[in-house]
Amino acid sequence: MLEIARGGIIRRGLGFDNCDVGVLLNVDEDHIGMDGVEDLEELSLVKATVIEVVKDTGVSVLNADDPTVVGLRDRAGGQLIYFSLHPENETVTHHLSAGGTAVVLQNSNIVIHSPKPAVHILSVLDVPITMSGVATFNIANVLAAVAALHGLGMSVDIIRNGIGSFHPSASQNPGRMNLIDFITFKVMVDYGHNIPAVKALGKTLPHITKGRKIVVAHGTGNRTDKDIKAFGAALSQVYDHIIIADADPRQRTYGETSELVQSGTFDNGNGDKQVEIINDPSAALAHAFSIVQPGDLIVVQVDEVDLMLQRVMEYFERIVGTAAIPTARQ
Repeated sequence: MLEIARGGIIRRGLGFDNCDVGVLLNVDEDHIGMDGVEDLEELSLVKATVIEVVKDTGVSVLNADDPTVVGLRDRAGGQLIYFSLHPENETVTHHLSAGGTAVVLQNSNIVIHSPKPAVHILSVLDVPITMSGVATFNIANVLAAVAALHGLGMSVDIIRNGIGSFHPSASQNPGRMNLIDFITFKVMVDYGHNIPAVKALGKTLPHITKGRKIVVAHGTGNRTDKDIKAFGAALSQVYDHIIIADADPRQRTYGETSELVQSGTFDNGNGDKQVEIINDPSAALAHAFSIVQPGDLIVVQVDEVDLMLQRVMEYFERIVGTAAIPTARQ
């Protein structure tokens, strides 16, 4: 299984001629203005490349909750399987009435609907990566994964065992919502680096803690000034204390991206929120640990995943002790 990046498609192509299953999760505005892509329609056509090369005998998995993705259905190869968080989704309803297949969230359960009897896979409460069902965006990802596996002909037992044993841990999924319990506070290590990721995670964090939300974040230097400022504005809508590093300057002068992110937080109106620039990621992380209080949550946006995970675990050993090092399921 491969994750195909938009930039890779534009600059180097797909790297393969065809595939058995292609999955199109969503189309967001994050990369507009880069690599000659000037609007959402052009970006959607780039991303559609993945489903255009699906074999006639294969399956294209599409997000029925994203109108832009649904609009690309005629470009998809093979059989269509939709997924949706809403069982009454109009696209899904029409697709099923025409004899199609869809994977939906129904009463907190993952269910495959097709001309055959409905198949119950698992409750989202029993799918670790959904964090007991509060991480809605990961529920959508699980629905897509189930659709892809079903399209490959995997048995229900294999699908159920797979999603039921896959954890958002540093060992199984490094850099993706790795939540570490420091007894009196928590730390989450996550790669999410764009506005949709900030907003999606922001809906989940209140379910994790009622305390302050502190973030060590950085913009991405190859985005436009407008997009980097919008990223800062999104951070200010989620976090109480924002520490801005410059881990990914790309073509910009070191520190320039941080200033744009900070400007975006100011444009959004901070109220009593605190915003600081500490460009060195390790120093920014150290500062977060110096101000954390009981009940708080620190979210660390990572660029170099292994390095920052190592830094966080060094603090864990120092604060909690080596005897309590988290297991793979924490």
